[in-house]
Amino acid sequence: MNFFSMDNAFFRMVGKMVDLIWLNVLTVICCIPVITAGASLTAMYYVELKVVENQEGSITQNFFRAFKENFKNATRIWLVALLILCFYISDMYILKQGVMDGYGSLLTITRVCILGILIFVYILLCYVFPLLARYDNTIKQTLKNAVLLMFGFFPRSICMGIIYLFPIALMLLSDYFIFFWLFWGLSFPAFCCAQLMTKIFEKTEGASVKEETDSE
Repeated sequence: MNFFSMDNAFFRMVGKMVDLIWLNVLTVICCIPVITAGASLTAMYYVELKVVENQEGSITQNFFRAFKENFKNATRIWLVALLILCFYISDMYILKQGVMDGYGSLLTITRVCILGILIFVYILLCYVFPLLARYDNTIKQTLKNAVLLMFGFFPRSICMGIIYLFPIALMLLSDYFIFFWLFWGLSFPAFCCAQLMTKIFEKTEGASVKEETDSE
C-alpha cells in the first residue's frame, strides 16, 4: 500500500473529518435563527446517513436540498419541542422560587416528572430528525415510528442520548474544548449516531420486506 496514495485509509479518514467540519459549520449557521434548527438538523442527518453508507456526493448540495425538502415538517416538530423546553424552563424557575417548598415529596415527584418528560422528548428527537431525513412520511407517522424505535431499541436510544451530551461534557471540563464543538460538536456525534441508526434502519427495513414477502 502506498502511504501517499489518496485512496488509503488514512487520507480517507482525514477527508471524512474535513467533511464533518464543513457539515458542522453549515449546521451551526443554519441553526442560528433558532426556528430553522429542526430543518438544519434534519439536513445534517441526511448527509450523515449518506456518508455512513458511502453514498456521499456534494456536502453542500445535499445539505441544502434536504434542508429545503424537510423544512416544513422539521420546523413544525422543532417548534413543538421548543415549546416543551420553554415549559420545562418556566416550571423549573417557578419551583426554584419556593412555590412548592412546603409540599415535600410532591415537589420531588413534580421535578422527576418534568425531568422525565424532557428526557423523553430529547431522546425522541434523536430519532425524529434521522427519520425525517430518510423517509417521506407524515408528522404523525414520523413521531409514531420514532416512539416505536426508541423503545424497540432502548439500549441504543440511551447510547445515542449520551453521545450527544459528550461534547457538552467536554466543554464543562475545559473552555478549550469549545473548539471541538465549533468543528465537530454536532456533526461528529451525529456521525456516530448515524452508524447506529443505519443498523436500526437495516433491521426494520429488512423486517418490513420479509413481512411483505410472507403476506404474498
